[in-house]
Amino acid sequence: MTRESRRIDALELGREFARALSAACGVIVPKVTLFGSRARGAAAPDSDLDLFVEIPSRDQGGTVERIARDIAYEMTLRHGIAVAVIVADRDFMQQHRGYSLLEAMAAEGICR
Repeated sequence: MTRESRRIDALELGREFARALSAACGVIVPKVTLFGSRARGAAAPDSDLDLFVEIPSRDQGGTVERIARDIAYEMTLRHGIAVAVIVADRDFMQQHRGYSLLEAMAAEGICR
């Protein structure tokens, strides 16, 4: 499998996650970003799929995060690839501007 085909596969998995999350969340439309080795096309066969979910407002009660983790778990079982998900709101993004994780995601991330 070529580097580009691995990246395309990761994009499709990211889109699958984003569609499922949007359908489950209803009115909240999250921004989903694929990042990490799979976004770069440099993943090993056992690399995880890193997804960052940005929501417009605070996740009262952790509902979106819980739904995102459930979807990630289901996809892990279905596809045999560990799906790692981070959920954050815009306030978190502002407060943590400059953090290496956010910088890496901005540099290499692919949004749906």
